[in-house]
Amino acid sequence: DIRCSVEELYEKLPTITIDEIYGNTIELMEDNLNIIQLVIADLINLVESHTFKDEKEEIIFFKEIKPKFYSSFFYWKNLLTLYLHKPVGNEAITNKYFSDKLDQLKSFFDSNLPMYEYLRGNHEYLDQLYFLRSSPLSVKTIALQELNPKMATAKDRNVSEIYANDHLVEYINRLTIPKKTDSIVPGKKNFDLKWTGSNAGLVELIYALQASGVLNNGNVGIKELSGHFKQIFGVELGNYYHVFNEIRLRKKNRTSLLDHLKERVIQKMDTMDEK
Repeated sequence: DIRCSVEELYEKLPTITIDEIYGNTIELMEDNLNIIQLVIADLINLVESHTFKDEKEEIIFFKEIKPKFYSSFFYWKNLLTLYLHKPVGNEAITNKYFSDKLDQLKSFFDSNLPMYEYLRGNHEYLDQLYFLRSSPLSVKTIALQELNPKMATAKDRNVSEIYANDHLVEYINRLTIPKKTDSIVPGKKNFDLKWTGSNAGLVELIYALQASGVLNNGNVGIKELSGHFKQIFGVELGNYYHVFNEIRLRKKNRTSLLDHLKERVIQKMDTMDEK
């Protein structure tokens, strides 16, 4: 089963994390890139020897699975470049450098807005054109860019770059945006509530609250809800749709935070009952 084999390969990838932003070194980035290249080589061998059972399986691979691997490569490659090119100087100089980089990433976002909207809208109406190797657009793209015809479609690279850049924007923002100390509620002292769990856990919680309909009688969207949590906890969620998609594709523990919360509250109740 290719999905099981892919999951095993995915577990070997370095984690894309923004939480320990000062712990990254050039040596670590280079090591991660070497690991990713080895994993991708195994992925290529796996796909070249596999025949997809139908168009749906092929689309899922090139739209959802392959970008998980290649976005990791692009992220660590771009992060390494970011630090290799960083100028030596005071805080004003480095902030200007990071600001210029964010402007470049914003330009990428603007030029790829239709694809961002397609992914975030969870659309499927162009999947056969974008993510099948046999589609006319894919054949043209593969020929123009001299890509491996067994391992490329018209838009899978674009999806990978979008996800990688979302992570890079979040990383740079965490480096440069000062921590807000203003009170959320005017006239009251800020409780300084900070989310110390993973971003994936927070996204899982947000989607669970929205899906359950317990807020505003269910009349609240993910974007609005994410904005409130971002303000409350002072955390950058980045492309929360992509994060949720990764959660959805987990083979095990798809609701790891919710399971953990349930376990801990039951444990607390049991402890209180014993007193």
